Amino acid sequence: MPPPFEIESKAVNYLRVIPTINLRKNPYRADLALQLENIRIDSHLRSYDKTTQFGITDTQHPTGPQFDLKLSVITNETGDRISPPLSPASEDAATSPSEIASKSYNAKHQTEIKAYLRFIKKGHETIKQLEAFHQYRNDRGKLILAQFYRLCDAGTVKQFRAVYKYRQKRPPEAFLWKLYHSVIDALAFLHNDHPKYENDPLHKGRKSIIMPYLKAGNIYLSWPEGASPSLVYPDIKLGDFGEASFVDFGGGFSEDISDKADLDYKHNPPELNWRSAKTDIWRAGSIIYSLASLKRTTTKRAIPKDKKFVDLTEEQQTLITMDPRRVQPIDHLYSGEFEAMLQRSLVLDHKKRPSARELLQELQGPATERELNMDLFRALPEWIGDKVIRGVKKDFAKEYNFSQERLKKLLQPGGLEAEKLLHRNEVVAKKNKEAEREKRETALYLLGEENPTAFEMFYDEWLPREKEKGNILDKGGEEVDLIEYTDEVVKYIKARNRGIEAGTWVDPGPAWQEVKKLGQEPEP
Repeated sequence: MPPPFEIESKAVNYLRVIPTINLRKNPYRADLALQLENIRIDSHLRSYDKTTQFGITDTQHPTGPQFDLKLSVITNETGDRISPPLSPASEDAATSPSEIASKSYNAKHQTEIKAYLRFIKKGHETIKQLEAFHQYRNDRGKLILAQFYRLCDAGTVKQFRAVYKYRQKRPPEAFLWKLYHSVIDALAFLHNDHPKYENDPLHKGRKSIIMPYLKAGNIYLSWPEGASPSLVYPDIKLGDFGEASFVDFGGGFSEDISDKADLDYKHNPPELNWRSAKTDIWRAGSIIYSLASLKRTTTKRAIPKDKKFVDLTEEQQTLITMDPRRVQPIDHLYSGEFEAMLQRSLVLDHKKRPSARELLQELQGPATERELNMDLFRALPEWIGDKVIRGVKKDFAKEYNFSQERLKKLLQPGGLEAEKLLHRNEVVAKKNKEAEREKRETALYLLGEENPTAFEMFYDEWLPREKEKGNILDKGGEEVDLIEYTDEVVKYIKARNRGIEAGTWVDPGPAWQEVKKLGQEPEP
């Protein structure tokens, strides 16, 4: 299905500014052959907060791996000069605003770009790898960070979980072992605690990247190139580091929660305001737990009435967040070994919770065993590719696909502007229609309040009879939309009142033609 117009506008605006952009390739991914003039925007993958993601194709290499274009509003723009500079050879050499913009210096100071250029560098197999980036101003003057990643064509674990939850099904255990192992593997890398890199000069002594707000939407799924989904599971890659924090190895930080009235104490890690690598372990375990049990690691203790969580003493807060009932047993669908391993990441006391490295070593054997043993493999169902449409409950569809012909039309001089005017007029007309409907609904409600018996008689007895006889057309399908029959009910109530006054009315009343005639007669 085509994307909404506001999404089309973002795509067209991006395509329009391409000639002015200097693409900055990740220096650790120098083999990237992508040129902006060769991209084709194919689909809208997802939108959240101030971020939009598009699926794009490199038209010069259409059979190769394709890309995820991530556009995010830069909210901490620092002006013409950047301070402090990233390196003596970069910003310090810039002498003009145009050069600073051309070299995307604002973009380089965004947390996600910092994470890649300073710490992730060449990357890791379970990390979604940044290929290139740049900054630009959109048609509203906002500074936008654009990032290119290899496309993860199976979506995210958030989408995956939503479809399973809707169908009240649960994934195969072998897949959960792979997911669990891959996420912990990625966290070990981010925390700079992965045995593979302990002697790597690129990572020796670097800070740990922690993800205090790790969610299922940060975990991407990608089908192995050339493999059949009936024979393999998707690869898992952790991404979206815009809210990451950089701390000394083994360190963390306290988050001030005193002014957070909407604090999600029920689902946050038990340590609540302490953020560290161990927090990531809890969040990872919670995501796997939510897939395995279709439940959340929610505290069962309630706060006292007329109080907010932030008003409680530290002791009272701890009693709630450390509720041992947060992690309920998983039923017999999964093995005891898997449940025991999952419990390792959900230890309430973060000081006793294993590190990513420790947990990775524990997971390595059983996860690898299941990966190699095809007797334990159970293919994922075909419907796992479905995506939840935002705002439409229990409705599933494929991603939004762009019409290249329409994009070409909108890219013509004045094309987008003309469409915007048309769209604006449609929005105004829709609002006017909604306002008129609201007005009619109010009038109908008052009519029903003043004439309750007649109102009920009309919809329960008279209208179904007249529709069945073919005297009145069915306007609402299976469910009657009351407002569709406003004119009829007004005439019916007038006719009934006059008939009762004249002593000639017999409920539920005569046929529509007679009611229409009586309802149109002027008041005596």
